[in-house]
Amino acid sequence: MTAWLPRKFIIVVIVVWLVNYAAMMGYASPSPDSDFAAMVRLLKWRDPVTGQKLPLPIDRNQSLDQQIAELQQLEELDLIGYQLSKLPSEIGNLSNLEWLDLSENNLRDLPPELYRLRKLKSLNLESNMLSELSVEIANLINLKGLSLRANMLRELPPEIGDLINLEVLDLSDNALSELPSSIGNLIRLDYLGVGKNDLSQIPSEISNLIALRTLDLTSNAFHALPSEIGDLLALNTLYISVITI
Repeated sequence: MTAWLPRKFIIVVIVVWLVNYAAMMGYASPSPDSDFAAMVRLLKWRDPVTGQKLPLPIDRNQSLDQQIAELQQLEELDLIGYQLSKLPSEIGNLSNLEWLDLSENNLRDLPPELYRLRKLKSLNLESNMLSELSVEIANLINLKGLSLRANMLRELPPEIGDLINLEVLDLSDNALSELPSSIGNLIRLDYLGVGKNDLSQIPSEISNLIALRTLDLTSNAFHALPSEIGDLLALNTLYISVITI
């Protein structure tokens, strides 16, 4: 089960266009090693009056990294499934970004400049190759939805507990053996997914999650039902599998 926040209607919506548009414009499809800058060739914006999708102006005399750094009006950016292996530091210039989807790529790390995007409300990093999460995640204080599903995380920094506005947190399908006690600070959480990890217990502080309604603990290493679950008074949906001998 994947929970995610609904996309907010915004005046300017940026979408990744289809490969045939790239061919029409004389650009090749991005290769697995292409960086984020190449994606700007495929972006369009939606006219808020007519709804028509129009190509962004491309200045061939200016670097693409520089061009995307200047697109400070962007509020939504969708780069799903482009096999991106890195993001440039210029992403930190998109200061109005509220919704960023980088799922289904090959990202092993994130540039520190990404954590300057203080207006981000939704960040999807699902299905990448991230093995650690920077302590700078705490800077994204306005996040309401964060998905790190299907990565290679073995631990989480305690600073994740600073994301006090989170409502949806999906950590499923990683290699986590424990959760930091600071997760109990996320008192606005409605959905917490930690299925398909290596957890054998959960911190007692999870009982502080007074708004939590859905908890996914499936496919871990629990030998009994964690007692802390009994303190989650708002909980109405629980997914769990228990190892029996």
